[in-house]
Amino acid sequence: MKIPDSNFWIKLGIFAVCILVLLQGYNSFSFFAFLRQWTILGYIGLGLLLELLCGDLDLSFGAHVGAGALLFTYLLGRTGQGFALFGVVVFSLLLGLLRGMLIAVLRVPSLIITFALQVLIRGMASALSNSKYIYYSWDPFGIQKSYAWVCAAVLMICLAILLVVLLKKSYFGFYCRLIGENRDQLEKMDIPCGNILIASHTISGLFFAIAAVLLVLRANGASSTSGDGFLYQGILAACLGNVDLLGGRGSAHDILFGALAVVILNQLLTRYALMGSMENFVQGVVLLISLWRLSVQQNYLKQEIE
Repeated sequence: MKIPDSNFWIKLGIFAVCILVLLQGYNSFSFFAFLRQWTILGYIGLGLLLELLCGDLDLSFGAHVGAGALLFTYLLGRTGQGFALFGVVVFSLLLGLLRGMLIAVLRVPSLIITFALQVLIRGMASALSNSKYIYYSWDPFGIQKSYAWVCAAVLMICLAILLVVLLKKSYFGFYCRLIGENRDQLEKMDIPCGNILIASHTISGLFFAIAAVLLVLRANGASSTSGDGFLYQGILAACLGNVDLLGGRGSAHDILFGALAVVILNQLLTRYALMGSMENFVQGVVLLISLWRLSVQQNYLKQEIE
């Protein structure tokens, strides 16, 4: 018996929840708070997508974003906005490059490498900030913050469209999916898997840099742990967006929808005063259900192939 497209039911359920949230009254729903959360998590999701397509589950992206936000805040207080933006982008690209090189050269499972990087990055950020929160109220080039968030969201959608085209129409996207499915087989065919992995992680660093800048815009500062809360949320967004955590399957528009689902979940938890006490529990339950759904889908596809 054919299993219905679970994405359809998830999207239908999220749409229904949106209606219910709005029916609760506009006093409990802040559009710009919603937009801020979705935009930051969306950029993180797009970066994570590139890594997951290659079969690399990254545990360091939360620390990556937090360190980038901290560095950006530090530079804002000592240099101009332009140099601070340039510095955080270069830092994030180099960090992505390093992660990709370690995974490609050492051939150690990505979970081990990224866990070690998470500890290293957090330690460096903690030393930079002296384990304190650095405050800086940033006015982005004289633009009102509400307009800046709208521009950031529009840019995210445009980049997602470009990413869809890149992954579907280019050899880069084709080989990313193949690496995620069977890297060993590609290497036997003399395909430069290492270069593709390095490029994928480096590009993901750009998305993490944008998320770091937006995190400072939202929180008026940063600390060494500012990005920690996005670790579970990013992985949950990938699962709800039907991205295979083992590699080879996923799309930019679906992971943005997964990010939207996570933000709606957070809004509901906030609405019913459960954000602090029940947040991790509810997210864990939803994550387990999503992983079970992905497992059922994979087993069904294998049966269809056989």
